[in-house]
Amino acid sequence: MKSSGYPNRSRDSFSLMWVVIPTYWGKTDAGVYDHPTPLGGESTLPKLLDSLLQQECLADFSVLILVSATSSEHEGEVTALVRELLTRYDKKLNLFLADVESSRALDQELTSHGLELGIASMRGYAAVRNMQLLIPMMMGAEMIIAVDDDEVLPRNYLRQARKWIGKIHNGQRVTGIGGPYLDASGNPYIAQAEKVSNRLIDKSVFMNQTMHQLMAGPDELTKTPMVFGGNMVFHRDLFTQVGFDPAITRGEDIDYLINARIAGHSFYFDPELTITHLPPRHFESPQYAKMRQDVIRFIYEREKMRLHHLPATDFAPYPGYLLGDNFDAVALDALHIFATSEMMAKFDTPKEILLFAQGHARELAPQYKIFAEHWQKAVEVLESQVARDALRQLIVI
Repeated sequence: MKSSGYPNRSRDSFSLMWVVIPTYWGKTDAGVYDHPTPLGGESTLPKLLDSLLQQECLADFSVLILVSATSSEHEGEVTALVRELLTRYDKKLNLFLADVESSRALDQELTSHGLELGIASMRGYAAVRNMQLLIPMMMGAEMIIAVDDDEVLPRNYLRQARKWIGKIHNGQRVTGIGGPYLDASGNPYIAQAEKVSNRLIDKSVFMNQTMHQLMAGPDELTKTPMVFGGNMVFHRDLFTQVGFDPAITRGEDIDYLINARIAGHSFYFDPELTITHLPPRHFESPQYAKMRQDVIRFIYEREKMRLHHLPATDFAPYPGYLLGDNFDAVALDALHIFATSEMMAKFDTPKEILLFAQGHARELAPQYKIFAEHWQKAVEVLESQVARDALRQLIVI
C-alpha cells in the first residue's frame, strides 16, 4: 500500500481531506451509467487531475480513484486502463485506487459481521458512492469531497470546499455542502423547454427554477433541496451516520440529501463552490434508459419520504414537483413518447417499467430504516484496526 505520509492529527482539525473520483467505463447502452467511457474511448479523467495539480490550497489531501465497469467481463481491463492513465500523476498527487477487488474485500468484511445489504460494491451509482465514503472514512478522513471524472476544478476549489464544512452557520453545524455545475461558458443553468408539457421530460425547467433560487440566496450558504453528485462535500459527522441507499440506481445525490434530512442533517448550497462540468455527450446513454431509471427513482423516493413523514413541498421546485401522487401518469406518458421497439425490447415497455417501479418502492422503501442502522454498524466495523489492516492493502496505486 502507498503510505499517505501524514502524521496522526486530531479529528477536529480537518487536516485529512480526501478527494474521491469515480470513473465509469464500458458500453454506453448498458443502461447502468449516463455516460461511461468506452473501452477504446478517451477518458476525461486527466483534465480533472490536471486541475487538482493547480489547486491553491496548501493543505494535505489524498485522491482516491474508484474504478467501475458496466459489466464484470471488462473489470480487469478497465482497472489496467485506469492504472496506465494515472502513472504520470503518481509522483505529483497522493493517489490511491480502489476497484472491484477492493469492494469485494470490503463487502466480505461487512458480511462476516452480519451486514449483508449490499452496502458496498463497484456496480451502480449508490454502491460506488458508498465506497466513496467508506474507504476514506476507514483511512481516517475528516472531510470527503466528491467530484466526477468529467469535471475541471477552479484553482480555489479545495480552499472553498474547506471554508464552511464543520463550521456553524445561522446556529447550525454545516455537515454537507453542494455547489453549482457550470458549463464551458460558465453558465449554471441547463437547456430547458419554453414551457412544461410533461414534468418528467421537462424536469430541467424545475432544476433551473431551483438553481435560480439558490444562486439568488440572501446568505452565502442556503439550505438546498438539490445537490449534484460531482460537487458534494461531506463532514465526518455526516458520512459516519448516513450512507447512499442501495435501492437507488440513479439520482443518488438528491436521494442522499433526503437520507440526510431523515437523519436530521441539512445540506447547504454554496454558490462559490463551482466546478466546470464537461460531460462527453458522444458517450451518452439512451434517453429511454435514463428515463426508466428516473421513474424508478422518483416513485421510490416518494414512498421513502412518505414513510419518514417528509413532505414533497420541502423539496420544491426540484425534485419536489416530481414526487407528487400524480407522478405515475406523468411518467407513463413520458415513457410512451420515447419508447421504440428497440428500447422496449432492451429496457421493458412503459407499463412494465411503471409496475416495476411501484413494486420496487413498496418492497424496498420500508427497508431503508434497516439500511440506515446497518450503515452505522458498518462504520463501526471498518473503523476497527483489524479491518483497516486487512483492507488497506487492496487500496493502492
